[in-house]
Amino acid sequence: MNACIKLNSVSFKYDHSIVLENISLSLHKGEFLGLIGPNGSGKSTLIKLILGMQKPMEGEIELFDHPIKQFKEWPKIGYVSQKANTFNGGFPATVFEVVSTGLYGKMGIFKWLGKYEKEKIMEAIHLVGLSGYEKRNIGKLSGGQQQRVFIARAIVSEPELLILDEPTVGVDGKSESEFYQTLQKLQRELHVSILLVSHDIGAITAHVDLVACLNRKLFFYGKPMEFELNQTQIMSELYGQNIHVLKHNHGGIHYVK
Repeated sequence: MNACIKLNSVSFKYDHSIVLENISLSLHKGEFLGLIGPNGSGKSTLIKLILGMQKPMEGEIELFDHPIKQFKEWPKIGYVSQKANTFNGGFPATVFEVVSTGLYGKMGIFKWLGKYEKEKIMEAIHLVGLSGYEKRNIGKLSGGQQQRVFIARAIVSEPELLILDEPTVGVDGKSESEFYQTLQKLQRELHVSILLVSHDIGAITAHVDLVACLNRKLFFYGKPMEFELNQTQIMSELYGQNIHVLKHNHGGIHYVK
């Protein structure tokens, strides 16, 4: 089974501060990996390294079996950043128009959309459960619906790997449940590999194939069942002290010191 992402002993530092230390993990085709950790644990930095926005101090990164320095097929990777959660609701664009921007990397900004491209946009909108909303102004949608629009924009170019950085921040419980159903649909129907960064431990372990717990070092990397069997110990080590569990009505779990 080919690896979409492979990290081998990766370390990174800003100035003299070590942010990531000796990280090794992999994500294979069709797998769903959930990455969790406290604020400042290095999660976003790890995503930047995978996306080629930063270079590791030590170690190696491979994307689709190619060293990242040699990797050129970036349209294979779809990305939804944290900034999607702070989208300007007054921006005058329809769902169709926002999703269409996901094709610019392949076709260029100034080319007209043909019949094929329009069909791809409609397919992406349908896949995220927003059929009938294509002419709706994105500012008129709920936070959960907007998040699905950004996922449609990320998948319209038919990526093999989808990376989402804290995509459910500010989204209510019902919308979050629909969001995970959308991701499972993409994984099942398109065989997309997914890397999801989140604070919501309960939601992560309920939906993913692999869990990675990061706080500068990798404290756990394995199956959700193994994580749940050792959850209290892993989370105490991850946060560096005793923690308390906070459970929410929608099934999510957060930890506090």
